[in-house]
Amino acid sequence: MDVLDTVVSTTVLVALGLVLAWMGNRRFDAIDRRFEAVDQRFEAVDRRFEAVDQRFETLGSELRGEIAALGSELRGEIAALGSDLRTEVRAVRADLTQIALAVGAQQPTRDTA
Repeated sequence: MDVLDTVVSTTVLVALGLVLAWMGNRRFDAIDRRFEAVDQRFEAVDRRFEAVDQRFETLGSELRGEIAALGSELRGEIAALGSDLRTEVRAVRADLTQIALAVGAQQPTRDTA
């Protein structure tokens, strides 16, 4: 009788263990599915951030090109203004020399200058 009680008890315990393992496995599967869904959401967010990073890199490249072009244009404009200013200064100097000579000033010689 003791052997039969032991066999029955063991069978009940094994059956209970299998039922608990089966229920626990289903529970872990549900948790795994939730983690997988969260991982997919993170991957989607990561792809969006990568797209935004790419857009910023593109904009940065475009801005660097625009700034370089504006810098070149500005240097050209400054050079042209400098040339125009030198021309105007020479013209004013020539006009002042003509006015000075007209009122009787003498042109300096190399020895007195």
